[in-house]
Parts: sequence; structure tokens; C-alpha cells
Amino acid sequence: MFQYHLRGFLLLLCLRVGFAADITSRTYMDVDSTSGFRTCIRLTNGERQVGCSSRNGGSNGNLHLVNSSADLAWVLTEGPHHPYIPLMTQEYFTRENLLSFNNNSRISGAALILERNSSDFSGSFSTDRKCPNEGFGLYSNNVNCTWNSIGSGLFFEDFNIPIVSLFAGDNLTTILQCLKNFSSSHNGVAPDFPLCAAEIDSFMYAIRDTFTCVTQGNYGPILGGVTRCDPLSGLNTWGTLTARNASDAYEDREIILVVTRMDAKGLFYQLAPGAQSGSSGMIALVGAIEAMGKMSQESTNNAWAKKIVYAVFNGESFDYIGSSRMVYKMTGSRKFPDPTPTGDGYLSSPAIVNLKNVKTIIELGQVGVSNNLFLHYDRDSASSTSLRQMLIKHGNTSSIQFTDGPGVLPPASSQMFLRDDPNISVAFIADHDDEFTNRFYNSYLDDAENLGTDADSSTSTIVVQLTALATTLARTMAEAAGATPSVVQQLEANATYVNEVSVCLTANFSCPILARSFNQSLPTTPTIDRYLGTSSNSNNDWVAHAVQRLIARSIGVFNYSLNTTDTCTASGGDTLNSYLNMRTDPNSTIGSPFCVVAPVYVWTASSPAFDEQGQYRSKRYSTWTESRWNKVSMRVYLTPSPSSQHVPLGVGIVMLLFSLLLGFQIHRVSGTLFAIDTPRNPLRNENSGEST
Repeated sequence: MFQYHLRGFLLLLCLRVGFAADITSRTYMDVDSTSGFRTCIRLTNGERQVGCSSRNGGSNGNLHLVNSSADLAWVLTEGPHHPYIPLMTQEYFTRENLLSFNNNSRISGAALILERNSSDFSGSFSTDRKCPNEGFGLYSNNVNCTWNSIGSGLFFEDFNIPIVSLFAGDNLTTILQCLKNFSSSHNGVAPDFPLCAAEIDSFMYAIRDTFTCVTQGNYGPILGGVTRCDPLSGLNTWGTLTARNASDAYEDREIILVVTRMDAKGLFYQLAPGAQSGSSGMIALVGAIEAMGKMSQESTNNAWAKKIVYAVFNGESFDYIGSSRMVYKMTGSRKFPDPTPTGDGYLSSPAIVNLKNVKTIIELGQVGVSNNLFLHYDRDSASSTSLRQMLIKHGNTSSIQFTDGPGVLPPASSQMFLRDDPNISVAFIADHDDEFTNRFYNSYLDDAENLGTDADSSTSTIVVQLTALATTLARTMAEAAGATPSVVQQLEANATYVNEVSVCLTANFSCPILARSFNQSLPTTPTIDRYLGTSSNSNNDWVAHAVQRLIARSIGVFNYSLNTTDTCTASGGDTLNSYLNMRTDPNSTIGSPFCVVAPVYVWTASSPAFDEQGQYRSKRYSTWTESRWNKVSMRVYLTPSPSSQHVPLGVGIVMLLFSLLLGFQIHRVSGTLFAIDTPRNPLRNENSGEST
């Protein structure tokens, strides 16, 4: 009998759980965290915490559309149904408005309706500081730094409310319809209940600053010692035109280092496209190496007096993480790159590069606006006059006009090298003089349309400009390294190739050339976020690998016999080259997988501050960490009036009391209600209690 009661109980329980789940799905509309919204997260550095966090368990509020000053006044002072979550258009998503929401009992969160692309917004928007990477580099004490004059500094504020951004799509359409139907005020009259509301759950575990976050997470009792935050880290890409092993040391030979950056940042997690700030220079560098790759396959550059090393740094938006890592390893008793013992000692490892070998740096900054570019340099460091004259000469033959900058470097990776060795000649190429021309520096609007690469045309203005710059760069590198004039003049960047690369890196990551360069599926998102992230969740590692493989196709050796993932590997622990398995012959749309062997590598981009104990408040190296969190979610629902919420509560309390009273009364008379009649014993004498 018991088993039937148990089955009945479990059936009832399942029905109740299913009913509850059905009620939940009918009550709430979940906003998709992949295609529907992005959230502002919390980060820390050596001084403070920045970013956003909801309450533990989520923050709730009534949604209200803010696209006028009257709407803003409604949520801040006039509206009776607070707390509110303002849903703002880009025009009202400003530093002043967001700061007025912070520590305000009337506001429990905020949301931004994202513009579809940069061309839909005529203003400017940058959440970085006016002086990016302020406090680091050569000019750490410069109080007059305004390279990014439009910078609001929003990224560096600490908000105690969740802030999200909503993509155009079905979720946003439903939310706007909900607001129109239920939450629109008319002539200053508050709408009646029910109201459109939202719950945002983005609670962050990080606290105070990096020192506190790391040490308390590792050793403190809170959260049972669970890690609260992780250092920002990812991958750099670097290499040489021809392989050079450890037995052929550079010693006193000079190196020309050509660098740019790949990363960007923004207020919202995984929403930093970085087209102009983080891609324009990278496209020009890849185009220049492709031009030199064609030359190096015909005539070796081993005889050149100087050697060329190129690098694409990651984490530069966070106080120069990638470049400071390279300088750190090049100095002291450390080695760059890390030597790998093999069967022949270190002979199958790349040659060690010391900082003393680096005598010249050419750096590409933001180069996407026009053919009128600026050559920045540091007037207090080694003279770069001859280097700039070389760039000007080759620029003139490629329709590039160069003008000298003000004599101080913009935020640049070169500053990390000059800080340790001011005897390096540096030329920094950018499309701006003393202020950025990028209206959307380090923001979600720095997209392909902002750069102009969305056209996908080898004759578009931006592609023509970047191709001319790539040609100028290739010729300058070759001449500076010691190539003959005839070789230098043969170098010409390919506009079709530059266009392909620009589309891949800014508008369509699953483009044909990258699809052929990976022997695996690519991310399906149109663009890859450039936010650095951590070792466990860095999306922009894809960018580092993409640049590696694009360069490998230009300078590498194709081995068609190593046509599987298992065979496309280094033998005997060889790290002199990278062995990269690709899908098909680059000259054909069909064919078997093959192997490319090339001296181009990916290498850790992490701050030296985390290599040494006690450097969590360092002013020399980046100390940025990213908070951990349990989940990020957003759901929309209709909230009833307070009185209608009180009625079910009151009825529930009455029913509870009635149930308790009924149970008590039943217990009192349970002996009568549940009495069991005992059968008489015919052999027992009822009067005497004796048996007959």
C-alpha cells in the first residue's frame, strides 16, 4: 500500500513542479544573453574597482523609456512607481545622467538601446578617459593629456546598479511594445498598473581593488576562499620574416621592430569591436608583411644588415599589458622568447632577442581616416629624423602625405620600450595630430562602418588608403633593414588582399580566407570582440590566431604531405617554426588540408605584475583583473499594483492561519475521528475480565 501512496505523492509533486515552471514561463520573458543584451561587468586595478554590479539575486525595477528631458525628470523626481530602470537612447546615455542614477533609491538599473551601427549616430561616444592609459608609460605625470578629448571616463566609474545594452531584434521589439502598452505616461499622468518591469541579475564578486580582490579571494573566509577575480590576459602575435634559431644569436645585430595593437575595450562586456582603434593598423601591417613575403620567397633577407621583427600586442587598452610583457622578458636575466629545450639543445628554438638589440621601432596607431598621416616621436629620446625621412620618401611615391607630430607620443606600445631604453628611435604613425579623430574610440560604435571597411571593395577609400600605407611600410622596413633599392621598389601591397583582410578583421570573421586558414569551425558572430578577457574566457584569442595564420600564409612554407592535424606538428620538440594545419590550397577553393610552416607565433599577453608576489598595486605594470560572477540574466515581466500584490498575500496568510487552526482542531479530536474498533473476544468475561 505504501508504494501506491509514494507514487501518488511523486506524481503530485511532478505536476506541481511542472505547473510552477509553466507559470514562470508565462510570467517572465527571458532576454537572450547572446543576441539580446550585454552587461557592464566589474573590474579592478591597483587603485580601485570600476564597472557595475546588480544586487545579489538580481535588481528589479519598472522600465521607463527615456528619450527626452521630461522622461529623465520622470524617473529621477516625478514618477510615483519607483524604483525605475531607465531604458535610454544613445543621446541620453551620458556620464552625467548615469552618475545621477548611482546611489539613487529611485533607480535600480539602467539600459541602453544600442544603435544599429555608427552611421546611425551623428555625435561622438567614448567611455575611455581623455588620456588613455593615464599614469603609465613615459608621461605618467602629464596633467595636460587630452588625446581622447571626447572621452567621458564612464568606464572608470563604479556603479552599484546593473547597466545593460540591448541589441535591435525580437527581444527589444517586445520590450518596446510592452512599454507602449503598459508604461507610457500621458500629459504627466502616471500609467496604471500593471507596468512593464525587468529583473537584471549580474552580481559581481570582485571588491575594492586588485590587492584585496586577489588576496581575499585566495585566503579569506568569504565565499569559502573561492577566487573573486582573475588577471586580464590573452595572446600576442609576433614573428620574423625568416626563421632564426638560437645558434644564430642576434648578439650585437640591430633589430627593426614593427608593432601595432589588436585590442579595444568598452563599457559592456564583449562589445568592443575596435575597428579603427584596434584593427586599422593591424590591417596595414598584415598587408605590408604579405608584400614582403612575396619578396622573401624569391630572395632571402638573411644578408640584410638588420633584422625585422613584428608584433601585434594584446591588452594595450589596459595599461600596455602585451608590450610591457615583451619588454619585461627582454630585460634582466629573463629571455624573450622563452627558450625551449629540445633534442639539439636550443637549436630548434627562435633566437633570443634582448632589448639592446632593438634600435628602431615603427608603430602603427589609428590610421583609418585619411592619407594625410602624422609621424609622432618623443623629442627627449633618440632621434628618429632619418627614419621619418625614409617614411616620408616612400609615402610620397604611394600618395601618403606625412606631417610631423607635436614631439610627444600618443598612447603607444613604444612608450614601454622607451621607458627602459630611451636610445631607441621611434616613429608612430597615426591619422591624428594632438587629438584623436576617431569619434568612437574604445566604444561599441567603433565598428566596420566607422572605419569604412563594410563596403567590401578593393577600390573603397579606406582600402586604397590602407594599401598605400602597407606599401609605404613594406618599403621602409626593407630599406631600413638594408635591402637594395631594386628590391625595395619591387614591394607593392595588394589591394584585393588588403580588402579581404579588412573585411575579415572588422566585418565578417568567417570570411573565405580565414575559413581556409583554420582547419576547424570559426565563430559564427560577424565580428570578434576585442576585449582582452582572461585566460579562461578570452574571445579575442581568435584574433591573435587569425593574424598568425594570415601572416603564415604570406611568409610560410607549404607542406602538402603533412595533411592531417596529427602530422602537422613539429618533430623533436621543434619550436623554431609554428606548424599550422589549414583547410585547402590557398590558390584553390577546393583541395586537401595541408600544413604551413612559418616563423610566426602566438605568445602570452599577461602583466608582469602577476609574475611577482606583492605587485598588485604596481604603478609600473598593469594590475587589471576581471570579476567572477555566477550568472548574467535579464527577464521582463508585468508588475501588478501594490494593492493587488497585498490581496494575494493577505489571502495566503488567512489560508495559512485557517489551515493551522483546522489542523489543531483535527488533532484535538483525532482520537474520535480516527478511532479503531477492536473485535470482542468471545472467550473473555466482560464483567469479571476472566475467561470462561
